[in-house]
Amino acid sequence: MLWIFLGILFASIALGLPIAFGLGVAAVVLAVMSDIPLSILIEQSVRGVNNFPLLAIPFFILVGEVMSAGGIARRLMELAGALVGFVRGGLGQVAITGSMFFGGISGSAVADTAATGSMMIPSMKQQGYSAPHATAINTVSSVIGIIIPPSIPLILFGIVTETSISRLFIAGIVPGLLIGFGLMVTTFIMASFGGAGQTRQFRLDLLWQAFKAAWLAWYSR
Repeated sequence: MLWIFLGILFASIALGLPIAFGLGVAAVVLAVMSDIPLSILIEQSVRGVNNFPLLAIPFFILVGEVMSAGGIARRLMELAGALVGFVRGGLGQVAITGSMFFGGISGSAVADTAATGSMMIPSMKQQGYSAPHATAINTVSSVIGIIIPPSIPLILFGIVTETSISRLFIAGIVPGLLIGFGLMVTTFIMASFGGAGQTRQFRLDLLWQAFKAAWLAWYSR
């Protein structure tokens, strides 16, 4: 039966079907061959997704899309620029800090990359960052979004292992901040030798203005 399941699965993938559909087709075929009532298969499928914490996943993704389309992501990046733009590395530091802000709200690394990368990479290239370097900074910093709560992978892990999701969120705060700090230190060192990234003067009034403009994003948490 295992070989039949794998054969149907790989055949479905070879035909261009998504893996999820391939698994579904293979499961239905095995159920029919094993004389298992299809009602049980449907019941088990519904029971697997009928879980209240899973509602957080589409809503987190929706929040990320709304923030990206509504300009909140841009305001978060402006806040990050006012906060750390004076540190050597310039927009590289801003991209990392902005990813920490955005990831702490959307919980999705993909949404983080799409929202911040489209804004930061062109500006970073103008400040002397090479295209691969700018892309690497934005891609790596977006990984923080799946560690700093709220985190979609932590929600899935908590549901599957029946672990407290709130405790997983608490456990992800310090590692996420340490990863972000390590990336900022690395960017600082590389900018010191490479000369990329222009710094800006730190001004408390600009920081306050940027914070007031981005308050809605913090309220959404």
